[in-house]
Amino acid sequence: MKTPQEIVARTPNRTEVRTSSLFFLLTFSAILFLTTSSCKKDAGIVETRLAVSKKDCSIPTNYDIVEFSVVNKSLCFAIGKSGNNMKIFKTADGGTSWLELPLPNGVVSQYEMDVQSIVFFDENNGAFTANNEAYRTYDGGQTWTTILTTDYTGNNSIYDFCFVGKNEAGEMILAESNENAWYDNHIVTSLPSSADYTIVHHFPHSGIHPDYCNYSNGRLHYLTRNFNFWDGEIHIYDFNTNDMETWDIIGNIPLDVHHADGKTVIVTEYGKIYFHNWYSNDWNVSSYNFHDHDYTAIDYVNDFYIAVAQSSISTNYTGVWEEALDDSGNGHSEYFMQVQKIDDKSVYISGKQGLFIQATFK
Repeated sequence: MKTPQEIVARTPNRTEVRTSSLFFLLTFSAILFLTTSSCKKDAGIVETRLAVSKKDCSIPTNYDIVEFSVVNKSLCFAIGKSGNNMKIFKTADGGTSWLELPLPNGVVSQYEMDVQSIVFFDENNGAFTANNEAYRTYDGGQTWTTILTTDYTGNNSIYDFCFVGKNEAGEMILAESNENAWYDNHIVTSLPSSADYTIVHHFPHSGIHPDYCNYSNGRLHYLTRNFNFWDGEIHIYDFNTNDMETWDIIGNIPLDVHHADGKTVIVTEYGKIYFHNWYSNDWNVSSYNFHDHDYTAIDYVNDFYIAVAQSSISTNYTGVWEEALDDSGNGHSEYFMQVQKIDDKSVYISGKQGLFIQATFK
């Protein structure tokens, strides 16, 4: 197998290829190649296949790695879940070794599907949310405190947080989801090493009870995905305009969302990828749909997206959606769950039973 240095050293040669229905860009190199046969799909897209080099950085545990936070290529924090139990892990050497961190006092287990998010800013300051409670650390996860603030009237405690993340300014973002409570939902910011909080927005409950959020490029997205019913909406707060929008979604339940390069994309159950068209409340479904596995996560790397499903790494690196195979031209046998950007050429991908890999595309 070629080393990462050998892969990076090769300069791609881009060639324009014309089909009967569209033009698209194909990249040839030792790591990115066409298969000997192409398969034409119903939508008229010619399937090309590109390879991805994988480095095994797996965590020695049988816990599923359901959420993680990349500080840099070497430093990552991850949450594992097995049944109702959870663990927190840390690596400072890019996955060569992992350390299990203590849980907050009194937190032994969490209910199914209620590990929600984790974010770290450096080796000391970070936070995570589980069961709609938020915990933060100032010493690298050795001790934890429960995040509790006061709302804009000074009468109600804010604690039902379903998401913690970070914005481009390096601030912590907390999103509250009050489920069926009567009081407002709040969006809160805090500096990474501070114990002070600022409420930047609040909005009436109005039946909104999201259980999943994602922040990307100035937008905080609220999704409802783990209830027995689905309201068919995505709620978006724009930090730049201080506006709150609600978009209808018709189709499958969305499982992750990302905003980049002026576009919003959602990935859903049954292998669907949708882009918002910005002209109405409609979505354009991508013609890419080569499997029916649930897409669980998506991230924007440089000028392309990477989405993961059960045993699928999918990307529009060449301009059309494709399956990213391993560097031997084979499919994947792993069960993937999350993806997050490292740099402009690689991502970390987590999955079942401690799976944690570094995937390089260039």
